[in-house]
Amino acid sequence: MMAQMGAVTACILTALDNPVPILRIFMWGSVVSAGLVFLYAFGILPHVTQFWQLALVLFPVFMMANQSLMPVGMVLGINTMMGLNLHNKYTMDAVSYLDSSFAMVLGVLVSLIVIDLVRAVSPDTSATRILALHYHAMRQALDLSYSHDFKIHLRSMLDRVGVLNTKLVQSPEIKMAIQNALIESSSIVDLVRLQEIRQKLPQLVNLQAEIERLQQQLGAYFQTQETQLTLNHFSSQILQQLHVLQRMAQQIEDVQLRQRMLISLNNICESIGHVSTAQKYSGKDCLEISHG
Repeated sequence: MMAQMGAVTACILTALDNPVPILRIFMWGSVVSAGLVFLYAFGILPHVTQFWQLALVLFPVFMMANQSLMPVGMVLGINTMMGLNLHNKYTMDAVSYLDSSFAMVLGVLVSLIVIDLVRAVSPDTSATRILALHYHAMRQALDLSYSHDFKIHLRSMLDRVGVLNTKLVQSPEIKMAIQNALIESSSIVDLVRLQEIRQKLPQLVNLQAEIERLQQQLGAYFQTQETQLTLNHFSSQILQQLHVLQRMAQQIEDVQLRQRMLISLNNICESIGHVSTAQKYSGKDCLEISHG
């Protein structure tokens, strides 16, 4: 019973960043349920001879089927029923009762101690780790092209954003980073588009070199974000490089490719660099980059 309860309580709450507070409720609920089992097993059930009587005396335990009482009700309902171990014929002895009751309490206690020492983290810490993976994935996207791998990569990033939005973080900086993670993920298409333009315009050597330089700068930016996890705007060097590429985009004769590049430069500036259209750089803002 002790091994069973330790395994169940250790795995049933793994969706939580820090299951320790709930496990404390589970432990004290196990103590209360041991008292209820003693009351039922040795004080009430010996006098029960009809099924309706059994349903009546067990009714108070099931009255806790209320959403606000879910943690306590779940513990009392599970542990009390397991402790009673009801059969068609009443059989109960003090040794088996004490053995199972102590085992339930100690099993929860062991899992609580182990999880507290080994696994428990705060929501802020968990969100920070996921954000680091987010920026690592953004850096990986710089080398991707439109393919099946890109679709898988984008889906994994959106899944990560979904998990991030379930975290009840306290830090305002982390909250802001989580809010911007979805916007940044949506602009991964623009990072891939730069790679596409490089491949489609091999004759424009200077343009290819400047795009590669921007990709290197963005890679360094994402790598910094992996460790800092603070909302930093693009540096002046990246903004300058975006402005250079905006001017060089006029060399592209294909109108569709030129528009794609201008739009991508604007999206990278605003969505990834978080540079608003009101923020000026050399007399031009990101909105002007998109319109040339």
